[in-house]
Amino acid sequence: MNQGQSRLSQYNLLYQAADLAHSFLSTVPMRPVGVPEGAAVLAGGPLPDDGEDPARVIAGMAETAEAGLVASNGPRYFGFVTGGSLPAALAADWLTSAWDQNASLHVMSPAAAAFEATAAAWLVELFGLPPTTSVGFTTGRPWPISRRSRRPVTPSWRAMGGTSPSVVSPARRGCTWSSARTCTRAY
Repeated sequence: MNQGQSRLSQYNLLYQAADLAHSFLSTVPMRPVGVPEGAAVLAGGPLPDDGEDPARVIAGMAETAEAGLVASNGPRYFGFVTGGSLPAALAADWLTSAWDQNASLHVMSPAAAAFEATAAAWLVELFGLPPTTSVGFTTGRPWPISRRSRRPVTPSWRAMGGTSPSVVSPARRGCTWSSARTCTRAY
C-alpha cells in the first residue's frame, strides 16, 4: 500500500466513525435513558494473533456496544451528573484527538498551552476567583507529585485529609501539584 492509499484508508476510517456517530446521535431521542432491559454487551474474546482490519474493528465495536448504549448525552437523562456531549464539544474532542498534542510543556505544543491558559483564565473568571489564582489541569495521574521531591503523596495521607509534610513544603501546604509549574489549591 502506498502513502496515498494509506492516507485514503485513514480518511475512510474517520468518515466511517463519523457516520456511526451520526447514526447513534440521530437515535438519541428514541433511545432509553436507562439500561435497556436484558441488555448484554458481549465484548471480548481471545486476543487476536494478528492485527485486524481497522474498519472491521470500528464496525465491530459499534455493533457490540449497541445493546448497552443509553441516551446519557440527551436532554432526558438525569441518572448521574456526567455531562452531556454538545455537538461543539464532540467536534472539538475529535479534533484534539486527531491533533494528539502533548500539553505537558509549552515547547511540546504551543497551541495546547495557549488553549490551556485560556481555559484556566475562563474558569477563574467564571468562579469569581482572584486573578492571581493558579490553575492546573491533571492528566489522570492517580496521585499528586510534589514539585520539590518528585515523590508521590501517599494515598494514606490524602485519605486522612492532609498531605505528607515530608513531600510538600509548609509554603505549599494545601496544594497538590498537577504539573511541575502549577499548583491547584484544595478547596
